[in-house]
Amino acid sequence: MSLPFVLGTLTRGSTQITGTANPVYAGLISTAEEGFVHSHVKLLDESGFFVESVCAWILQDSNIPSPQAFWIKVNKAVLPRRSSWPYGELDSMLCFGTRTVINARTLKQEPSAEIAQKLLRWDSCHSSGVFDEALANDDRQVGNILTNGKGFWLIDHGRSFANAYREPKSLLTHTSPLFSNMFLDIIAAEKISVRMKLRGKVNTACGQIIASINALPLDEFVKNPDLRNGIRHFLNSRSEKLIENCMKKLGLDELKLN
Repeated sequence: MSLPFVLGTLTRGSTQITGTANPVYAGLISTAEEGFVHSHVKLLDESGFFVESVCAWILQDSNIPSPQAFWIKVNKAVLPRRSSWPYGELDSMLCFGTRTVINARTLKQEPSAEIAQKLLRWDSCHSSGVFDEALANDDRQVGNILTNGKGFWLIDHGRSFANAYREPKSLLTHTSPLFSNMFLDIIAAEKISVRMKLRGKVNTACGQIIASINALPLDEFVKNPDLRNGIRHFLNSRSEKLIENCMKKLGLDELKLN
């Protein structure tokens, strides 16, 4: 059975990134398919690993720009001395990682007055908003969008599922969390004529995201059956109201157009 992502192994010589919620290392990974690849590797707990992996798979399947995802074996012995290792006595762990985007920076480093218009002109602005709406990502902000001055990539999805993924039972009931959707808010601030032009694209993106959710190989990501069933219920519930929720956030829900 094929795995959801290319497998890699972190090599010696990585550097720990400072100021991150979880330990993150930048370095080379060794893969059978591509040889050595510059990557960022996150040392997450089981739930965090699952969330980032699921989001990466849906983004990849929906062709929304995001760094290529890997599953990376990390041996504690190859990390720099006195590095963070959140796995206790375990000697190695399968971790989530992404290909390093060369010369990229976060939007935190861009002039704030220009960000909204740059994102509005981005071809994937509407589909990114639909993705965040479907996954209930309550933490899309300038710190988790990369740019190299030409394109944009979505990163850091640990707070998807409205940051409730660590409590499987809550996912069975709290499927309509309130949160701000950065991309859809940017579109909603535009004139009605602009929103109407994007309406068809948003509907199409909803269909693409729903198809990816339906095709998600969830059994390969989550071994805990309670968590797996909760997530499936959550995603299905979000899918059922995805178009309606997107239209509400765009201020187009009352037009009753076909």
